[in-house]
Amino acid sequence: MGFTFYDNFWQDENVESPLPLYQWTHMVMLPRDMLKFGILYKDKGMFSGKRVLSEEWVRKATRKEVTDFKYNYYWWRFNLKIEGQNIYSYRASGFVGQNIVIVPKLDLVVVTINSPSGGGILPNTIIEKFITPAFLN
Repeated sequence: MGFTFYDNFWQDENVESPLPLYQWTHMVMLPRDMLKFGILYKDKGMFSGKRVLSEEWVRKATRKEVTDFKYNYYWWRFNLKIEGQNIYSYRASGFVGQNIVIVPKLDLVVVTINSPSGGGILPNTIIEKFITPAFLN
């Protein structure tokens, strides 16, 4: 898929970290690579006409039937409330506003990045109030 990873890190008990030990990962990706990853999931595991992930894996990771926690396979699942409608979407959410949001009904992938300080309008607000409604009509 041509990703450029600048840093990858999987926390384990042998790595010193200021955070408590949880299984988390750290990837530094360019927005264009985040978009490719979103397209891969939007297209049910296909990218540029080639099968990269099984359709079953993508279905399990992104299905609407969510637990109370609404998180599975590194994806958050939720409804966007747009113009009085609940529109299903799922999101890979990163540090201070880095997001890959897929809205299947609209065939839409949105990538957001934010400053390390997290300043400005929250990406979730931009997606729900401005971007997604533009594709609904």
